[in-house]
Amino acid sequence: MLVYGCFGVVFVMAANIKPASENQSSKIIYNVVVSLQINLEAFAKVHWENNNQASHVIQCIMVGCNEKATRILADAQRFIAASLNPQDWCTIPSKNVDFAKIFWYTLSSSTICTILPPTNPTQVRITRFDLGSNEIVYEGSARPSVGAVEFNSLTYYSQVGRATYANPVQIWDSKTGKLSDFTTHFTFTIDTQGSPLYKYGAGLAFFLAPIGFPIPPNSAGGFLGLFNTTTSDATTQNHIVLVEFDTFPNSEWDPPDVAQHIGINVNSIHSASYLAWNASLYSDQRSDAWVTYNASTKNLSVLLTYSNSSSNQDSYYVSHIVDLTKILPEWVTVGFSATTNYFIKRNLLNF
Repeated sequence: MLVYGCFGVVFVMAANIKPASENQSSKIIYNVVVSLQINLEAFAKVHWENNNQASHVIQCIMVGCNEKATRILADAQRFIAASLNPQDWCTIPSKNVDFAKIFWYTLSSSTICTILPPTNPTQVRITRFDLGSNEIVYEGSARPSVGAVEFNSLTYYSQVGRATYANPVQIWDSKTGKLSDFTTHFTFTIDTQGSPLYKYGAGLAFFLAPIGFPIPPNSAGGFLGLFNTTTSDATTQNHIVLVEFDTFPNSEWDPPDVAQHIGINVNSIHSASYLAWNASLYSDQRSDAWVTYNASTKNLSVLLTYSNSSSNQDSYYVSHIVDLTKILPEWVTVGFSATTNYFIKRNLLNF
């Protein structure tokens, strides 16, 4: 199985932004711009029959958290207040609105952003995965390859590969107890290479864990490079939250009523919430994944969509209520982990 992609990773921690108007259009844009609880394109097209208008708004919003990010968030506030028509959104003149600090970086053409309380913006951009870069930590079998990350080669069984951002990321403030919203967007493609069902594995995970969290020994296969037999269910000792795209059923811990699935895991290899998902139905199709946390409701959610899918079921949504201040330390490591078992596959993170 081949796993490609991740050219749209967005990790956003947002300051509290309240809509200035209570009318429905304000609520819609507020949800789209700030909460990012569901896929932007799907959401916009539901509320705007004119797809050109929807695409116009999406294009303005999804600029990749580049130098326009502060302006876009500020303009969004004014847009909400003024209840402007969608087609007028990008014409709003910019003003300095000191409500957020943006810290962002890019994985491939992917972008991870953090929006924290007001201060001067800080930015780090990674446009390629290169051997000489000190901004990404490669562990296990992961290595940079032609501007991408290859997690697992096709030569060996039972591999673990991990790529994490080298700097710690703050998700809550221990002095005030305030927790930040965040959103992560990444894009990948899975190619099962025509293998029969359950003859490819084991999975890919996006995770948040304590700084310096090592690859556990004997953590290949279904453990996703994040657990082993000793730590797989040590809920009082572990401090990890992850979203898994599990392509191989493990009867010891996977949900009994599904095989392949998308799961949200809290301190355990067991998924706290999950939804059945069959990677072979979307072989070689691009998927967009959004992982979102709402600090007010403590809701962690993941949405996976396939924009070019011919299947009738081309989107998947899972959510789980969890207080991250009780699970994770103030500062965390953010990254991706991928594994193989006795069925060899490749996992690539690239442009």
